[in-house]
Amino acid sequence: MQNVETGQYLNNARVALKGTGVLAFTDQTGTYRLVGVPKGRVVLEAFYTGLDAQQATLEIAAGQGLEHDFRLGAGTVVTLDKFTVKAAAVQIGVKRSVQENDKRFETVNWTYNGPNGNATTVPQSYAPYMNILANKKLETSGPDFSRIIPNATISEANLTELQYNDPSVVRGTINIRNTALKPWSAVNYDLSLEYYTDQGGLVTVGVFRKEIKDFFGNVVKLATAADFTSFIKSSANWGFNFTRERFDFMARWNYRGQQKGGALAALGPDAFTYTGATTMLDLNADYRFKKQLAFFISARNVFNLDRLRFGYGSLTPDYAKQNFTREYGTQYTAGIKGTF
Repeated sequence: MQNVETGQYLNNARVALKGTGVLAFTDQTGTYRLVGVPKGRVVLEAFYTGLDAQQATLEIAAGQGLEHDFRLGAGTVVTLDKFTVKAAAVQIGVKRSVQENDKRFETVNWTYNGPNGNATTVPQSYAPYMNILANKKLETSGPDFSRIIPNATISEANLTELQYNDPSVVRGTINIRNTALKPWSAVNYDLSLEYYTDQGGLVTVGVFRKEIKDFFGNVVKLATAADFTSFIKSSANWGFNFTRERFDFMARWNYRGQQKGGALAALGPDAFTYTGATTMLDLNADYRFKKQLAFFISARNVFNLDRLRFGYGSLTPDYAKQNFTREYGTQYTAGIKGTF
């Protein structure tokens, strides 16, 4: 599904089978998929806020699928007929009228099927609209052919006698290709909740998780070390987005767990460097004066957190573990952006 004026794909546009409870929402590529469509002549309705609704009459053959593209254009009035959302034994019939500068629900009827099976209709009232989106995606890819060709390169450093007797000095490097690399695979889980208020506002909350298996990359470590010293064991990202008419606000948190670094022979046989864990907050806000013109402001690392580095082993006292502080500061950006 596309915007006929801009050519952009429409995300979260609603496509419903008229007269039934069958409906779907488009993804970021404007693609939708309806399940449970009966055979014969059916009428599809497409709706996206701010654009003219469209209907299409199609003939569905038994046991066959059918593709149909919608291209929606802007208009001054958009009216949706009654549609049905089924969730937890609650059916909601909504007729929504959208004008150029006025967003409101005209008629809202709630029908609830109680424990005794009797249907109860609540009088007309204002009501919000909620949408839940869940997605699972599988990915896989193999390594480049050059990564799995057997090869080992040994390079010795040209050291003085004093450097050679210093255990903290690297005496050389050995580069080895891993011929047993397997294709990596990943499973992505995406869950989001969208809440449309009766005044035209939008509140979105989302959760994302990615599980990677058999990943590969370059690792640099001491030849005698038996553990990973360059990977972050845990990390997380979360946030929320609030949109209401011309205003858009987004907050994002980034958690980076403790990272183990290289060995510190001067502090003992079990001493290593460590980068401390941090949780940073970034904020972004936009205000649209016109359709093509908006003011934006953003702030990174809002709470001005520093990145701490430590170096210690089992014999290092607590007061001597921290040895480095990196100050990032808070970065602000503001300006005007437009599309012409």
